[in-house]
Amino acid sequence: MFKARWMPAPPTDPEQKLIAFTNRLQGIENELKVLPRSDPNRPNLEDQQKAWFDWVRVIGTSAPKDVRLKVFYGFEIQTLTGQLMSHFAVNNGVLVSNVIEDGKASRSGLKAGDIITEVGGKSITNLDNLIAALDAAGVEPFEITVSRHRERVKITCRH
Repeated sequence: MFKARWMPAPPTDPEQKLIAFTNRLQGIENELKVLPRSDPNRPNLEDQQKAWFDWVRVIGTSAPKDVRLKVFYGFEIQTLTGQLMSHFAVNNGVLVSNVIEDGKASRSGLKAGDIITEVGGKSITNLDNLIAALDAAGVEPFEITVSRHRERVKITCRH
C-alpha cells in the first residue's frame, strides 16, 4: 500500500524564500519564549535559532533592498517627487505605500500614507538611507519620525 501526503510546494520566488526562512526563525524564537530554561531540548533549539538567524542574515543582506524592507521591516515605500513633497508639506522623506498586516511596522503603528522623515535621528531621503538607518538601529527600540496628515508623529519601533 502506498501512502501520500499533500504538502505545499516549496517557495521558488526569492522573496517567498526569504519570507519562509524568516517565518521559520520567528517560529523558533516564539517556541524559545515559552520553553522553560530547564528544558533539556532548549540548548538544541537555541543552536537552531542561531543557525537560522545567521542564515537569514546572510541571505537578507544579499536580497534587494526593497525585498529586505518588506520582509524584515514589514512595509513598502515610494520615493517622493517634488510635487509629492509639496503636497505633503515635507522637505524630505519617503512615502509608506503599503504596511504588511501584523508585521513589525504594523505592530509599531506605521500606516500607509505616512511620510518617514527620520529614523533614529537620521534624515531619510531614499530607500538606501532608509535601509541603512533601519539596519543601524539594531535590535533596541528606536524612533521613527513620520509626517501623518501634515502632523509630525514619533513612533517607537521594536524588533
